[in-house]
Amino acid sequence: MRLRKDDLQSLFWFLALFGFMFQWYNTALAKLIVPCLVLFLITEVCNMELFLVNGWMILFCIYVIYLVFCVGHSLFTGAAMSSIMRFLFILLAIPLAETIRDSRFESKWKIFKLLCFLNAVIIIVFWLVVFSEQDYTDYRMWAQETGVGDVYIINKIPRIQLRGTSLFVIGFGIDLFREKKITVFSSLSLLGGLAAGNSAYVLGYAFFIFAFVFPKLIEWIKRKNWKLLILVPLLVAGILFFFIYSIRVMDTKAAFANAVRFSQAEILLDTNIVLGDGLGHAVSGIGFGRVYNGNIYFELQTLYIFNQIGATGIFLFYALTFLLCMDSRQKMKAYLIYLVYTFWNPYCFDSTHIIALLIISNALNSFAGNGKKVLHMEKRKQRKSILKLGDIKT
Repeated sequence: MRLRKDDLQSLFWFLALFGFMFQWYNTALAKLIVPCLVLFLITEVCNMELFLVNGWMILFCIYVIYLVFCVGHSLFTGAAMSSIMRFLFILLAIPLAETIRDSRFESKWKIFKLLCFLNAVIIIVFWLVVFSEQDYTDYRMWAQETGVGDVYIINKIPRIQLRGTSLFVIGFGIDLFREKKITVFSSLSLLGGLAAGNSAYVLGYAFFIFAFVFPKLIEWIKRKNWKLLILVPLLVAGILFFFIYSIRVMDTKAAFANAVRFSQAEILLDTNIVLGDGLGHAVSGIGFGRVYNGNIYFELQTLYIFNQIGATGIFLFYALTFLLCMDSRQKMKAYLIYLVYTFWNPYCFDSTHIIALLIISNALNSFAGNGKKVLHMEKRKQRKSILKLGDIKT
């Protein structure tokens, strides 16, 4: 039986996502992520719209030249070749992945939803087990020994912080924007992320809900809509919940985690502000509660990229990625929210960033999901205009 290109794309997409989401179950699955994602991108080359935005290709060429300069600087300073190639791939793959416009992405979106749904259900069940037992010792030992994350309890509320859960937030946000309502999938994505108890996830959820509700709120205020009687109290309750939760998280983390991030920022900003210290630059220094000796991954991963490529490289990168979001307000909102909530955690400038942009660029396109109706209407209009032209000629 001969495999079609679409079947290969779906297979590589499935394996990459399966390895990503379930790596907490078996760390060996993480080895699937990069090779399968690379193969997926290769099969999508024909769907790359490099000239979608005027001037984008010229800017990309300047960006590539600049990265080559950064590579030369890294080689001169003796950076590890493996680190150089890793970050070169990431910084090239992210904007290129965003140029992909796959008209058959709906099937990939369904694969994402299925795997995300299963992962969320398992995480929620895990949370319920730990909550009922109120004992996390064995689970924490397992998570730390296998290197898949952490499991603990704060104020009787479990935190199931395992690898592969960072896509819950983007899944929730994109589904909310597409369906214009809370669905079973978005509900489970929300609960799965809350079960993790990660403050960055909560921040992402809050921004997505605000971005969805605020325009409707303005519209309803103009129309004097009665739905405000229900929506406003819910919105106030949500804001209060987020505020209380944030205060509790800050109280529990202020003694260590936030101090770690501040000291990290100081170390990572000690670089050539304009040009950076080169791709794969190994950072060394003494921070709050930690000693950095050749580290290449940090909680503030965005600042580490800044450390490598400087303000020039960061500007070029964001210019390229934001230009490709200009065709849709929803894409722009989703990408901005992603960048904000991932800034405080290492969920950007890696495979998560590539997957998130692939979903934002394609699942929010006019040909995806509810956009099918838009495409159908456009085709009907085209047919009518053709028929009218035919009537005029006769």
